[in-house]
Amino acid sequence: MNKFHIGLALGGGGARSLAHLGVIKALEQNRVKPDIVTGTSMGAFIGGLYALHNNAQNLNDKMEWVLKSDALKKLTTMFFNHHDSYSEKHSIVKKVLSMLKRRYIYTSSLIKPYLIENSIISELLEQVFGNTKIEEAKIPFAAVALDLVSGREVVFKKGLFKDALLASMAMPAVFSPVKTSDGGLLVDGAVINAVPVNTAFGLGADFVIASVVSTELRRKENFGSGLDVIIRTGAIAENYLNNIKSSSADAAICPGVGKFHWSNFKKAQYFMDQGEKTTLEAVHEIQSAITKKKVRHMLGLNTRPEYKINNV
Repeated sequence: MNKFHIGLALGGGGARSLAHLGVIKALEQNRVKPDIVTGTSMGAFIGGLYALHNNAQNLNDKMEWVLKSDALKKLTTMFFNHHDSYSEKHSIVKKVLSMLKRRYIYTSSLIKPYLIENSIISELLEQVFGNTKIEEAKIPFAAVALDLVSGREVVFKKGLFKDALLASMAMPAVFSPVKTSDGGLLVDGAVINAVPVNTAFGLGADFVIASVVSTELRRKENFGSGLDVIIRTGAIAENYLNNIKSSSADAAICPGVGKFHWSNFKKAQYFMDQGEKTTLEAVHEIQSAITKKKVRHMLGLNTRPEYKINNV
């Protein structure tokens, strides 16, 4: 009889994805170890590191270095931190500067296909992963990206980590797309598969745990332009699609960090704590569900949906 495989699907969400560190830590503490890891965007970055080292403590040590790295500091100072303007503690000057920064970004996105060259991400990936291949990981791993040219989801389960993660993390309109040898343009896979549950099943998982850190879709009443309406409808469609896709997981862990901006790395410890806390609250239920599905597996009953993966 084939071994029963547990999959862990880590969703994209920028800084919010740091909650995955707490999720992994709590699962490990309770002897829930994934046999397969999949991820999208920052979830792919964290998932790749975990698959490579297969140890929560090593993962935390690596991410601690990443959070202090010059490359990450460049990202957070070049573009983002406009979430700071939400704080009442800030002076009116800082709020005005933040507003001007947002408007600059907003205008730039209308006249340029992207805001930042992905060389900054490349630098970070080179420092962290070097020339390590996905095939060298201790846990089978896959990262998800989207090809703008064909409109197809692309799954990396072999090749260099840095190449796969660069594509999976190339947020549309923010970072430059990754060109492929066959004319494709790859961007962040979160647009169509923020939490790659189906990918984990496709790699052979019988039971999939999803860690969901997607943006919370809040009520919005004011729309100043047609572009605002287009952006809003796109966000609704993306949210709806990803809810459908992640609902196929056997267990979903939602740390409740979706209200925070994806670039808010200042909340790193909070995100990690939330991931751990939420997982510890759900872990006994998850263990029970795993046991029940293992019994079905032992009885020879099919426990795995069939998914076709577009390999890279």
